[in-house]
Amino acid sequence: MPRGDSLEERIHRQGSVAVDRKINEEWLWGLPLSVAFSNPEGHCREDGLDLEIRKLQTINSAGGDIFVIEGNRFDFPIRRVYFTKNVPVGEIRGHHAHKTLEQILLCPHGSIEVTLDDGKGNTKTVTLANPEDGIYVGPGTWRTMKWLKPDSILLVFASQPYEESDYIRDYEVFKDFVSGN
Repeated sequence: MPRGDSLEERIHRQGSVAVDRKINEEWLWGLPLSVAFSNPEGHCREDGLDLEIRKLQTINSAGGDIFVIEGNRFDFPIRRVYFTKNVPVGEIRGHHAHKTLEQILLCPHGSIEVTLDDGKGNTKTVTLANPEDGIYVGPGTWRTMKWLKPDSILLVFASQPYEESDYIRDYEVFKDFVSGN
């Protein structure tokens, strides 16, 4: 890497971040703070279920890769960060939805299969196996996570602190919730 390159020049040259400069946007190192994830093709709608796969901002160097989550916002404020580890291969966790909570799920190590369900007969499954890929899970989405490899880690960024009353843990109650009953 040539000496003197700015962080922005390195990121642009590597093609890992699409920067859209806007007047009055918050900036850090020449990048909008909202660009913690960048994947223009990552948002898709299949079978009525909204699925967003997002790429972490990545800085590559001979000494190792850096995956960046910075700034004061994703598409939501980060109010809680936690991770789950030491889960046996084949174990399925989750089995719940949230009324208002938004999350980004990442697997920085290993491989985890995430299944999202809208409660209306539409499901989408994605495998998180690349540490720079994250998936957005919005309110009113039932989720399960299946551990596929030993020592896999699920890292979660949440819009709110833990609040038991925001959880929907019964699938029939969840279907009523999303149908407005």
